[in-house]
Amino acid sequence: MAPRTALFTSLAAAAALACAAGPAAAAPAQDTSVTAGVPPCVSTDNYNDASGKVAWVWNACGNTQKARVVIGWGPDSDCFTIPPGTGAAYHYTFGNYGTTETC
Repeated sequence: MAPRTALFTSLAAAAALACAAGPAAAAPAQDTSVTAGVPPCVSTDNYNDASGKVAWVWNACGNTQKARVVIGWGPDSDCFTIPPGTGAAYHYTFGNYGTTETC
């Protein structure tokens, strides 16, 4: 068994390394615009409102896009047909936003 001072020193060194690594070592925040298979001009914003959670899919492309919202541990949206310069909202009460994908 290691002496307590050696164990404490090892733990302190590990903590110092973790702090020195900074934010790069921390888990990244969820990027709410992450999309799977949709063009970069389609983005998704997630927020809470009085009725629950909302995933807002915005089409900034020059043509109509079809997309659906995938919810982890909850029901996915139907396929939205979104004309250029408009968006579609998917309201859900449980689960977490996963991704937006073409359909």
